[in-house]
Amino acid sequence: MSRRLRCYLITPVLFISLLVLAAQVEGDFCASPWRKPSVRLQTSFDNDANFKAPHSAELAAARFSLSALFAQSGLQRNGYDSIAGVVHNYSALSLEGFNPAAQTNGDLHTLALPWYWSKKTDHIERRFGLAAAISTSSNGLKNPDKLDHRALQLWLSWEDRRTINQDWDWLLGICADHRFGKYRFYPVVGVVRKMGAAGMLRLAFPDLQFGWSWSDRLRFDLRLEPMGNEWSVYDDSLEKESSFQWRSWSASAEVNWRLFAEFSVFLRAGQRFKQALEFKLADDSRLKTHLDDTFYWSLGLVWWL
Repeated sequence: MSRRLRCYLITPVLFISLLVLAAQVEGDFCASPWRKPSVRLQTSFDNDANFKAPHSAELAAARFSLSALFAQSGLQRNGYDSIAGVVHNYSALSLEGFNPAAQTNGDLHTLALPWYWSKKTDHIERRFGLAAAISTSSNGLKNPDKLDHRALQLWLSWEDRRTINQDWDWLLGICADHRFGKYRFYPVVGVVRKMGAAGMLRLAFPDLQFGWSWSDRLRFDLRLEPMGNEWSVYDDSLEKESSFQWRSWSASAEVNWRLFAEFSVFLRAGQRFKQALEFKLADDSRLKTHLDDTFYWSLGLVWWL
């Protein structure tokens, strides 16, 4: 069994032990606001990306995500439904060609406890979200006594969707997370075009989305959205702690096929652009660099609860 596979399998045990230190949040907390109870497993692979000049280096990336969201019927109050869950996002980055080398092993984890409250009436859909997270490298997970407040994240969201007329709704809200790299608050504002029971067009900052259901079993989605995070990372000796920051935009297309009432599979293909990395090298110098645009694809399985 490979080292990375062993690390991935023991994560639930590490997750439980880390709860005594802090709660935590997921990387796409504000990206998909209308969640449903489910267990989701996703893998994603990027084409090798070249760093822009003057760096003659290359990045390879594989990403894995496992999440479970559950309806909390006992916590429904004042017309609000509640959904809580656990999330583990793991990114395996290979940074080749840097001299001195990067000050991290490239195995980056985010452990998350998201919690959503939502309410729907004839004229408004309202959602609140709260999540707490730990984002760190694998050697930080193996040595939790080394973790400090810099590994902790708190993400927040609020979104109102109100009716304009039969076909249009407007959106207004605010989010706080690391999707743009550094932690920041940013507005959610725009409109939604309803296309009967089959389709939806979301024209809003920062997420654009078009979704269409060809049938009860087949759905197609187009998305434009920011993707990023910031991790607290350590060198091999655990003597140097620094931050590793990644940010990008993603344009993607996804096909979701509902095999059975409880199970779906999906395939996504996309392009990452405006990619940037910021991290420390072994000599303590801090590097800010950009990546060429890259193609990526994802495959996933969803169990609807």
